[in-house]
Parts: sequence; C-alpha cells; structure tokens
Amino acid sequence: MYHLACRVALVAVFCLIFVPFAMAGDIELAKVYRDYPGYIEPPSCTNPQFSDRTGSAPTTTFQSRNCPQSWTMTPMVGYHLIDGGLQLEDNVSYGLAVGYNLSCNWAIETDVRYTPTETDLDQGNNPDVEIWTVGVSALYHFQPEQRLSPYLAAGAGVIIYDVEGVSDNDEDFAGLWGGGIKYAINQNTALRVDVRHILDYRSSDDFESDDDSDWRHHLSAMLGLTFQFGG
Repeated sequence: MYHLACRVALVAVFCLIFVPFAMAGDIELAKVYRDYPGYIEPPSCTNPQFSDRTGSAPTTTFQSRNCPQSWTMTPMVGYHLIDGGLQLEDNVSYGLAVGYNLSCNWAIETDVRYTPTETDLDQGNNPDVEIWTVGVSALYHFQPEQRLSPYLAAGAGVIIYDVEGVSDNDEDFAGLWGGGIKYAINQNTALRVDVRHILDYRSSDDFESDDDSDWRHHLSAMLGLTFQFGG
C-alpha cells in the first residue's frame, strides 16, 4: 500500500502542475482572439442563454454545463476490454468519478473503475480477479455553452489486480487518455459517454501470455449520469 500511496501522490502533483499552465495558455489565447475586429463574445457561464440550433433564437435557457468552482459526481457502468496478453476475461465495469470545474472548459477529475473478472488459463483453476483502476485526469470541454459538449481527457493513476487467494496485490502504473460527450438534460444533470485507453505498465508476470511486452493496453467504455453541485 505504501507504493500505491506514492503513485497516487505523484499523480496528484502532476495534475496540480499541469492544469494551471494549461489554463493560463487558454486565457492568453482567448485574449488574442478578442483583439480581432468583428469578434462576438460567445455564450458562457456568465451569459448562459444558448440555442440548440445555430443562428436561431434561444430555445432553452439554462447555465453552461460546466460552471466554474462547482463539483461534479458521475456514477457509471460500461465494459472493460482487457489486453489479450493478460489471459483475463473481458467483463462489465462499474465506476464513480468526482470532479471539480476550474473554468467553463477545464476540469480536474478523480475516478475509480471496478471490473470483476477471472483468469482464462489453459491449465489448472481460473481464480477470480478484481481489477481496480484509480486515476486523476484533466478534462477539456469544447463548446460547454451548448447542450452537447464533447471533451478530451488525459491523466495517470494506478491499476490494481486483486487475485483470489493471493495476499499481495499486483499494482501497476497506468496512463489514461481518451474523451467523451456530455449531453445536458437540465441545469445540473447530463448524460455522459466516456471512452478511455488505459496504458498499463506491468510490474509482474502474473497471468501473462508468452510475449514479453512491458505495456498492456485496455479499453474502457462507460455510460453515466453527471450531477453538478455548487458553482
């Protein structure tokens, strides 16, 4: 658990350093665009009216999905495609994400994903394996003033394999990147689709196939409901 705590701490430090620099770059770019003649201020969190049809009058009025200084919580369910080299069965996955909106576009989020599975070995018993993926990611939302808002996500964390009958868990460093779409249902609720590519740097040879690759690639596709608080 000591090594796990160190890895999580490193992930948190990475995000605290990366996000402010990224936000600063976004602010400077916005200032440049505002200097151009004919620039029109787009709808924002402080100017929340928008339309579902470009160029038409607003048909629905509510705040941007990402109000600065607000918290979000997203319960999720989906499917985990596991790298074939691990000899583990693909299975349904469950998750919970908690985030904080730094601005209309930028957010930071911690999520936990749980996948119950079992080994797929040619010989002997196939013990159950619980896969826990814990990560911290930075999210960038495009057109957050619109009802439909796509986003990109990148971060890092750990992936833990809890094998039945084994006292020591297999803990690996993991890189996480991907994206998704949020569809605003009302002011504080949105339907969310999230897809992540998980890069798993293997620390052991448990339930490995014959190849000697240190990296394993997983795909996690989730459907969830995002709730926004405060802001």
